[in-house]
Amino acid sequence: MDRIKNHLNLLRVLMRMHLRSSDYRTFLGALWSLAGPLLTFGVFYFIFIDRFGRGITLFSLKLLTGVIVIQFFMAVIQITMNAMRQSRDVVVDSLTPSEVFLAAPLVVPLLKFIVEIGLCLVLAAFSG
Repeated sequence: MDRIKNHLNLLRVLMRMHLRSSDYRTFLGALWSLAGPLLTFGVFYFIFIDRFGRGITLFSLKLLTGVIVIQFFMAVIQITMNAMRQSRDVVVDSLTPSEVFLAAPLVVPLLKFIVEIGLCLVLAAFSG
């Protein structure tokens, strides 16, 4: 039990470190990170509205949700691969489970995903 408590404490410290080193430290940084999905949505919207969007109800909301989910999965894969590459030596020589080193950097994209999906839910509530 003490060992699990130590692993959770290490995970909490690493998550806090990754959150503090991200662009979410300031309001403008958080706002800027939300601009990426909006720009991607804008490009896709103007490309696909004529071909696919006319007959689909709430096309723009569905497209925005899809962009957010795809960008979340891309970020998770990229961050996990980088974490595996960067912490390979520590994981091999340590008794700490490798999941701690792989899960800690995922706090930033997970928080961003929760905020973005929350905004989509607010848009869905207003659009009916």
